[in-house]
Amino acid sequence: MARTNRSAANSGATPAKAAFETAESVAGETVQGINVRSFTPTFRRAGVEFTSEGRDFRLDDLSEEQIEAIASEPMLSVRGIELPALVDDLAAAESTGGTEAGDA
Repeated sequence: MARTNRSAANSGATPAKAAFETAESVAGETVQGINVRSFTPTFRRAGVEFTSEGRDFRLDDLSEEQIEAIASEPMLSVRGIELPALVDDLAAAESTGGTEAGDA
């Protein structure tokens, strides 16, 4: 899995949001993600700051260790979501032999 873009994380923008601002989305295609909300106004875990408003993350933008730390943290509410796929997601799926954007 890819690592979180630190400049996006430090600026308050989610990696997914930063990618959407610079890449073209593909209509009708989705990738797996999570929405994370803190039970306090702000909370840090796995090198990421979360807010009570919630943030969306593409699973490919987080390491397995980050996902485990976030999912097991009782101060965070985590739910699985689907996010629009980007052109880069489909190219990665094709190069690895995946049949769907979420297979990469």
